[in-house]
Amino acid sequence: MSGVRNLNLENLRFSNPSPMEGEEITIEAVIRNTGDSCKFDAVFYWAPEIILSKEQMEKYTKPEYEIHREKVEIPAGKRVVIQFKWKAKKGFSCLFVKPENVEIVDSWQLNVK
Repeated sequence: MSGVRNLNLENLRFSNPSPMEGEEITIEAVIRNTGDSCKFDAVFYWAPEIILSKEQMEKYTKPEYEIHREKVEIPAGKRVVIQFKWKAKKGFSCLFVKPENVEIVDSWQLNVK
């Protein structure tokens, strides 16, 4: 879908970038929309290795690696900040976000908060 290409992870920050297993950390992600106004599910996944390829991303885009899901509405040219808490898993090395169920909307349909 063309809208996905226009969603960019601008910043991803951890309250502790090297947490111990079971340690609760705060994660903050900033997603910028350079395309049309849209709605989507921002789905966060963890992985035990650094993700460098599409194949690796597909390997970890599974329910057992999902850690947070949030419905997002974002106007064209704007950004959204998502913040949540997570208890680190054993072997945690990487976290990524994938937009799912992307729906392009007219700006008059968007409920801007």
